Amino acid sequence: MSGKAAKKTARSPRDGAWSVAVFLAALALYARTAAPDFLFDDNPEFVSSAYLLGVSHAPGYPIISLFGKLFTYAAPGTGGFAVNLLSAFAAAGAIVLSFRLFRRMSMRLEAALLGATILAVSRLFWEQAVQAEAYSLNFFFLILSLNIVWGMRGTRGDARSFAALGAVSALGMVNHYSMALALPVIGLFILWVHRRSLRFVIKWLAPAAMAAAVGFSLTMYLPARSAAGPAINWDDQTTVAGFINHLKGVDRRTENPRVAFSEKIRFARDYGWRLWRERTPALLLLLPVGVIAAAFRLRERAALLAALWLALFAGFILLLNFLYGPRASYVVKVFHIASLQLLAVFIAIGADAALGALRKNKYLWAPAFAVLAGMVAWSAVANSKTADASRDTMAPVYARNMLINADRDAIIFSTLEIETFPISASRAMAGMRRDIVLIGRQGDISQTAFSFGRHDIPLFDVDDISDLESFVVNQSSMKNKLYFTKRLSVQQGGAPVHVNGLMYQLLPHEKKMLRSDPWDRIDTSAINTDDKDYDRIEKTVVSRYLLMRGEHHIERGDWPRALDYLKQAEEFNPESRFLRAGLGAVYMAAGDFLRAAEQFEKGLECDPENVEISIDTLALHSNLSFIYGKFGRHEKSLEHMKTAARLSPKTPVLRVNLGKTYWNRDMWREAVDELEAAISLGVENAAVHAILGICYEKLGMLPEADINYRRSLELNPNLADTHRDFAIFNAYSADNPALAIEHFNKYLELIRKDPASDFSDVPDIYVNLGLLNQKIGDHAQAVADLRMAVELNAGGSPRKRAIIRTGLARSFDSLGMKKEAGAEYEMGMEGASEYPEILKERAAFLDRNNMNHALAAELLERYLEAVPDAPDRIKIEIDISRLRARTR
Repeated sequence: MSGKAAKKTARSPRDGAWSVAVFLAALALYARTAAPDFLFDDNPEFVSSAYLLGVSHAPGYPIISLFGKLFTYAAPGTGGFAVNLLSAFAAAGAIVLSFRLFRRMSMRLEAALLGATILAVSRLFWEQAVQAEAYSLNFFFLILSLNIVWGMRGTRGDARSFAALGAVSALGMVNHYSMALALPVIGLFILWVHRRSLRFVIKWLAPAAMAAAVGFSLTMYLPARSAAGPAINWDDQTTVAGFINHLKGVDRRTENPRVAFSEKIRFARDYGWRLWRERTPALLLLLPVGVIAAAFRLRERAALLAALWLALFAGFILLLNFLYGPRASYVVKVFHIASLQLLAVFIAIGADAALGALRKNKYLWAPAFAVLAGMVAWSAVANSKTADASRDTMAPVYARNMLINADRDAIIFSTLEIETFPISASRAMAGMRRDIVLIGRQGDISQTAFSFGRHDIPLFDVDDISDLESFVVNQSSMKNKLYFTKRLSVQQGGAPVHVNGLMYQLLPHEKKMLRSDPWDRIDTSAINTDDKDYDRIEKTVVSRYLLMRGEHHIERGDWPRALDYLKQAEEFNPESRFLRAGLGAVYMAAGDFLRAAEQFEKGLECDPENVEISIDTLALHSNLSFIYGKFGRHEKSLEHMKTAARLSPKTPVLRVNLGKTYWNRDMWREAVDELEAAISLGVENAAVHAILGICYEKLGMLPEADINYRRSLELNPNLADTHRDFAIFNAYSADNPALAIEHFNKYLELIRKDPASDFSDVPDIYVNLGLLNQKIGDHAQAVADLRMAVELNAGGSPRKRAIIRTGLARSFDSLGMKKEAGAEYEMGMEGASEYPEILKERAAFLDRNNMNHALAAELLERYLEAVPDAPDRIKIEIDISRLRARTR
């Protein structure tokens, strides 16, 4: 296009009116399709934070909180819809700024309108425009920066533009740090434009910095509100260190594995798939046309657009892998909105170039424009299936379903923000169930951002998710009813867990199942299991309804009906690792280990829904280890537990489980390494120290074994198995029979108090007690213990019966009860072939008491036949000769 034509089309007096029309049309579209309340993910948190003027998760998002609050005043009584309008206005502003930018590019009016529409109905952008989020604002600040930079001509007249750019850039950074990827590109472009007058740039830096400081001053909202203690208050912002730490934004997740270059290529393929779905694919044919046309028309400004796209595209793929690990592509798909919209700008340029080429022939131009307009309209209709949230009430109904089933002053634990955020939003706007205490967000329980209501719960007892089960058992006698949104295997202390609607409820000391059917009160009107357009979070939620309903029927004993719901959940969301882990857990709880293993294996084939190594992935490997161990497939069992521990080496429970797996395989050294690692990570558990005691004993490291046995009993003096194992250690390794007797007796005392105890080893315990009492000279007690062993049928084999009878005979002999001793020796002779020591001991008894010397000599000869390499053979042969001589 010539410069003369450009001047003619770039400054139309009607542009102002058209800009207003574009803004109102975009706003009408987004307001009409905006969510009537909050949705899932971060949206309910932003809605809550706006209503309560709270502090959102890092880096704080003060613009959303402050301006969202203004919208609650402007549209009172509309709940989350009011705050969602903030994104609608920002998105409409971004579209009108795009229209203005197109006109600055000298696009014809109809092409500029078409281009603005292409951007407006792009799938991801539209989806974010209907809910309170950072991404519509993000593109608004980016496109506003481009409009400012576009007008720079390298003259003194750019001074005001510098100040405006400083303020807009700062506000963009405060809103979302993705602006940091664009700013270096914009800076280099400015230097290029002003390459002949750099002295002006240096002079203008000061006012630009002052304007930026004004924009950055919004971050002061964070410590100011944090000090006021709002209900939503992430981290302590009142200290300089806390404030800076929060401003850092997303944590660098150092535990996540970095991925190879091939994985980054997969991110690029995923980006291409999203680009294909952004709008009618045929419009992508205009992309290369637009790139070529921009290069010829816009020159250095075309380079600016291309460099911005490359920085945003490559920057996210590289940096998000660094921050999040291999699942960044799905979880942060919305981060790609700005780069996808920049490609839409090139498509719009291509449309203008194509229409311009046909402009001279109106018979071709009109049909071409109609075709392009039709494709854009088709995009709008297609994208509205996922972007139109005007009837989406799933999140608020989901939250209400959980809240209505909780008792007064209840405690709800959740490690998932898809549950904590909606519950907090329900209470922030409607004041619903403020009596309930909600604990947990994103797996961090001790520093919860949501803790409403009056309570005296010692949260310091729960420093990590691994402490939750012990906390539950310790608090099971509290007046507060405890609920959980994920399955817990709490089955100790008379505290079973039952399904209560969409939650699990701890029912301490209650033997009955459920007081009523919680599904009578569950509202399922907001879900549709036939809907194929649900995103992953919504599919997870719908799956949860089906999964929990199935568990409910299992509790009621209706397995066929439960199976219907479980199969429906599997068919509805077959690609969900989260669901497969849940289904497997249900089958495990029902005792169907084959079905459980099948679900867990299928789960490992699915892509994880989490940005980091998730608890679901770890549970899949850990549970498969348990099941394969149960089936005797020990190699597979060990393989899965090693994988779980490798994926999350700083998760203590996995190191403990791996240590136990090694222990069960008699791999003592490896078990010690894992269990000691768990202790170094903060585990102080009686059972862990007890297993360490056994492993050290097997390795011959007796001092270390003794230390761990004693530490186990310090932590839990009522752990019966440890008393038994410590007794065995003292009996056979440490040679301390008195201490062994004490702990064997304590073991018997403890298991008698517990009706659920396994008494199968009690007969052998009495055998050990008898022999140990005999060793310390308490023959009367030895006789009592050994007789008890006989009554309990301890003699399961001829050898064992021979040992018991020999022990009884020995103690009877010491007590002077010769007749009883002789009878015991006689009864024990059936096991002489397996326990030849009875031959020698009976011979000594006969010799010592001057009885039947011929039989004594015969017994010793039989002993030498059974034990030809006896160390005292010469002495025995002399004794045989002596006894034979006496019989002559």
